[in-house]
Amino acid sequence: MIVRSIDHKVETEPRVKDHDKGFMKRNTLLEKILLKVEERHPGCIYAGHKALQVRFKNNQAWTTYETKAPQSAIISHSCDLLVGADGVNSIVRRYVALKSDSRQYGHMTAYRFLIHSPTEELLKESQGKWNMCVSESIHSPSYHISNFDESLNVVVLEYDGKPPSYPRRATFLELQEVARRSNLSFILMLLETEDITDIMCYSTFHIDCEPWCQSNAVLIGDAAHAYGPLTAKMANLAINDAHSLAVLLNHRAKLNLSQEQILNEWEKIQRPKFEVTKIRTLRHLQLYMPSMRAIMSFLWKYFPNFTLRYFQSIFAYDYEVQSCILKGTSSLGIMGIMGITIADPLFAYAKRCINDVVYFIGIGIFAIILLQQFLATLKEN
Repeated sequence: MIVRSIDHKVETEPRVKDHDKGFMKRNTLLEKILLKVEERHPGCIYAGHKALQVRFKNNQAWTTYETKAPQSAIISHSCDLLVGADGVNSIVRRYVALKSDSRQYGHMTAYRFLIHSPTEELLKESQGKWNMCVSESIHSPSYHISNFDESLNVVVLEYDGKPPSYPRRATFLELQEVARRSNLSFILMLLETEDITDIMCYSTFHIDCEPWCQSNAVLIGDAAHAYGPLTAKMANLAINDAHSLAVLLNHRAKLNLSQEQILNEWEKIQRPKFEVTKIRTLRHLQLYMPSMRAIMSFLWKYFPNFTLRYFQSIFAYDYEVQSCILKGTSSLGIMGIMGITIADPLFAYAKRCINDVVYFIGIGIFAIILLQQFLATLKEN
């Protein structure tokens, strides 16, 4: 990892030497998934339609939606189970999350752009590293999309930037102004030396609702939970939602549970995963709040290794792939989470630091005792 600030740089080599960093374009992933589904189940997927209304009747979910142009029409379908994966602006959520439905601006505006043909200098600098600029109110990682080509996907995140809005195209001048007012020299260098395309602007939203399911409908992904991109985990959690749901539904007969019971068990498994991601995303977000900038600049400047270890600890977890309910128990203290036992990274890191201090104090006391015994032995002799 490379962390750049305005006046210094901290470098650590990645633990694993791997040219594929694990990043990919979401639309490419979605296209591949849709193609695979169409191959196995022709005609079962209709994309690009807009949901208008959901009704529950006779143990069925009835969905009314508008088909896409040019043959636009309003039609309805019924099904045993409706899966609402329609994002932060979910229509399905209105009919499922009957207890609470919170949708709040996430205080982050994201600018994304592509560099299809980066210069050799930029490729050499970014290869095998995750590059991050840290300035007064923005951080901006630059990373490879995948290992199939040399394209770079760059993200600039501005705290309390533009007013919240739907995804839209942004201009080159708008992106340049963001980089200038936050003194992001790395991004300004990219804008001056590289061919920039596909500039988009997104507002981040926090979605927290309850419940995630009814007897004939379930919410997954951003439709159920969203808390910004700062832990780079939400897309993973959406895929994990779908996989865990499929595992449980496929083992419904083995578990001897009704569909409604399966959905309730699924929510019990998945909700702790979101709660962990939410608190860790919040701790990351707090690093860029205006009230924290002076403190963080001081820590990065005078205690870079200490700050870097805390920064890295925020991301040091992942989701269990196999359903916990089928294994009977979770592998750690937090159900469905691997790599940590404490959800809040601030408390976890504080506990780790205290343990380290206690350890070194214990070593010091032990060394003093040994020295006293050694001196006592010398006196006796």
